[in-house]
Amino acid sequence: MPSSLVRGFTVHFRAARLIVRDSEVRRLASRPLLVNILLMVAGLPLGIWGAIQLSGMLVGGDGVVATLLRTFLQILAAAVGVFLSFFLLLLLGSAIAGPLNSKLSLAVEQKIRGTQVSAGDTSIVQDVARSVAFAFGRLLMFVLCYPPIFLTQFIPGLGFILFPVLSLLYGAVVLSLDFSDYVFERHYATFRQKLRHVWARKSLYLGFGGGLALLMLVPFAGFVLLPLGVVGATMLHAEETS
Repeated sequence: MPSSLVRGFTVHFRAARLIVRDSEVRRLASRPLLVNILLMVAGLPLGIWGAIQLSGMLVGGDGVVATLLRTFLQILAAAVGVFLSFFLLLLLGSAIAGPLNSKLSLAVEQKIRGTQVSAGDTSIVQDVARSVAFAFGRLLMFVLCYPPIFLTQFIPGLGFILFPVLSLLYGAVVLSLDFSDYVFERHYATFRQKLRHVWARKSLYLGFGGGLALLMLVPFAGFVLLPLGVVGATMLHAEETS
C-alpha cells in the first residue's frame, strides 16, 4: 500500500517529464493549458472578490473589534476563495476542454502501451448519455458522502481534525475520477465500472488525487494542473492494465 500511495503521488513528476520531453504530448497539452490559464485569469480574481465581499457582510459595526474581526474574516475568506476557485475552475476547465483532453489522453496511452489504441466509435448521443451518467454518479457520490463528512466538524474535540482530513480524502477521490475519466471512457462503459477500478486501487488513486489537491495549494501550479492531471491519470491506468 505505501508503495502504491507514493507511486500515485509521484506520477505527476513523471507526467511533467513526459510533457517536457515529448513534442507531440507537449503540443497537445498546450491547448487545455491555454483554456485553463484563460479561466484562471478571468475567474480567480472574481472568486476571491466574491468571497471577501460575502465575508464582509457577516460582521457589522464600525468599532475596533468589529473592524479587526471583519479584516480577519476577509483574509480567511480570500484564502478559502483561492482554493475553492481553483477547484471549481479546474472542474469547469475539464468540462470545456474535454475533447482536447481526450486527444491528449489517447496520445499518452498509445505512447505508454506502444500500440494503437481505439478512440472508441460512439455517437454524439452516446457521448452525451455517458457524460450525463458520469455527472449523475458524481452527484450521487456527493449526496451520499459529503453530508456526513460536513457534520464531523461539529464533533467536540475531534471535528477540527476529522473534517479537513476527510474532506481532503473525498477531494482526492473526486479529482482522481475527474482526471481519469478521459482514459476511462475508452475502457469502461458505466460510472460503476470506473469507480470499481479506482476502489480496487484505493491507495494508488488516493496518492494521485492527494497530489493534485496539494498542487492546487501551490501558487500558479493550478495553471498546469489540467494537462498534468490528464497525463498522470492516463499513465497510471496504462501501467496498471498493461
